[in-house]
Amino acid sequence: MYSSQNSAGKTKKQSEGDSTQFTVQEYMRAMDFFYRFRQEYGGGEPFVEMVYAGFVPFDLTNSFINVLAKRLAGVPRSVRMGSRASLRQCAIELFQNVARHGYDWVKSRKDRAPLGLLLFRVASNESLVVTANLCKRELAKKVQERVEFYNSCTYDQIASLFLADRHMNTFSETGGAGLGFLDIRKKSKVSIDVFREPFNDDLDVIRFSVRFPVERAVQENGVYSE
Repeated sequence: MYSSQNSAGKTKKQSEGDSTQFTVQEYMRAMDFFYRFRQEYGGGEPFVEMVYAGFVPFDLTNSFINVLAKRLAGVPRSVRMGSRASLRQCAIELFQNVARHGYDWVKSRKDRAPLGLLLFRVASNESLVVTANLCKRELAKKVQERVEFYNSCTYDQIASLFLADRHMNTFSETGGAGLGFLDIRKKSKVSIDVFREPFNDDLDVIRFSVRFPVERAVQENGVYSE
């Protein structure tokens, strides 16, 4: 099953006094980035596939998550995706990160609408969550370094960091993103693939992907194990 939506929205800042403007050409260039990511992660016959590229406000991520829950419920029980609850929670963390930390070039919009990509698929060999968005270079670099540090930690270290940092609330600098990535590492027990490349003089395109190996459940007495 596949659903795709693209929305050009407004391509210039609406707030007066801000000299930064994004042209239609820059918007299309960003779409080229996202299309390349979409092609990279394609292939195979998916049980579920949902893709959105364009402006990503919070209400859209919430709708995407609600649709995702319904699609996951329709995946055959003979296909194990690890913990479906953990998979859904990791998708929520990544999707919300786009709306929360993506670079917002339409400052007058109260719902904040950064440009980003949301991709979710369950195929025959893996479940996959991918997000990509434009981000200020300094913040993108800090987030990449932090995620790479988490990837170098053992599961026990991640669990300890999660409990300690939730208690101390030490990630206010990034608006809670650090704790979100810790939660993803803790729930998925796999590394978070992070990729960053320049978009213009001030912004980077930053991409995150989490792969969940799909295990076929063993059928015993006509009942698939969970």
